[in-house]
Amino acid sequence: MDRRNRKTEEAFTSALFYYLEKKDLNRITVKELCEYADMNRGTFYLHYLDIYDLLERTEQTMISAVFNVPSNDLRTAEDSVFATFRYVRDHKREYRIMFNANTGFMNKLRNIMIYSSAERLKRVIPNCNDSLARIVSTIYIGGATSLLEYWVTEDDCQTDPSTLLASLDQITKYIYEHSKTES
Repeated sequence: MDRRNRKTEEAFTSALFYYLEKKDLNRITVKELCEYADMNRGTFYLHYLDIYDLLERTEQTMISAVFNVPSNDLRTAEDSVFATFRYVRDHKREYRIMFNANTGFMNKLRNIMIYSSAERLKRVIPNCNDSLARIVSTIYIGGATSLLEYWVTEDDCQTDPSTLLASLDQITKYIYEHSKTES
C-alpha cells in the first residue's frame, strides 16, 4: 500500500476511534468521519463501502496485529499470550475503545484466538482430537481474553501481565485437578 493510501486509511481509522469513544457506531455518520479526517466523501467511498466496512477492516487489522509478533518471541503458547498482552498494552487506547464499543470485536478476537490455539494444541500434543483441543482452548483463551478485556478497560494495564496470567494458570490447573478427582 502506498504512503498516501496508508495516511488516508489512518485518518479515517482515527476518526472512527474518536467517534466510537463518544457514541454508538449506528449513530456515526460518514459526514462526521470525513470532517474529522479532513477528507471528502468521495475519498471515503473510494476506500470503503460504508462505515461498517471501515469498522470491519479496522477490527481485522487489530486482530491480525496481535498475531504478528516476531516468531522468535513465540517459543510457547504462553509466550504468545504474553506477546498479545504486551502488544495490546502498547495500543491500549484503541483496544479499550473497541472493547467498550458494542461491535462484537471481543467475540471476534476471542473466536480467532480459540481457533488458533486449538490448531496449535493439535500440532504439539499427540492424539489431541478436535474436540479436546477446542475445549482446552476455549477454557484457556476464554479466560485469557476476558482477563485481557478487564486489564485494558478496568485496570488500565497497570497490573503486570505475568501476575494476571499466573492467576489464570493457577485457576486452570485447579479446575483440571478437581475435574480428575470427580471422575
